Amino acid sequence: MDVRGGGLNLGEHYRHDPSTNSSYIWRADLVIEALSHRGLVAAEGRKLLLELTASEQKD
Repeated sequence: MDVRGGGLNLGEHYRHDPSTNSSYIWRADLVIEALSHRGLVAAEGRKLLLELTASEQKD
């Protein structure tokens, strides 16, 4: 969640629920999309880091 430094934004991915049963209402489709995007970015970052490390070891 955005208040915890995450990538899920109030009003876009979730909102407060006035009900006593749940404190949030989630947009599951947008949450899945955001988490998938973060996973892809992390995977690309790991791949680039491995490539840079490998090229430095050759030098």
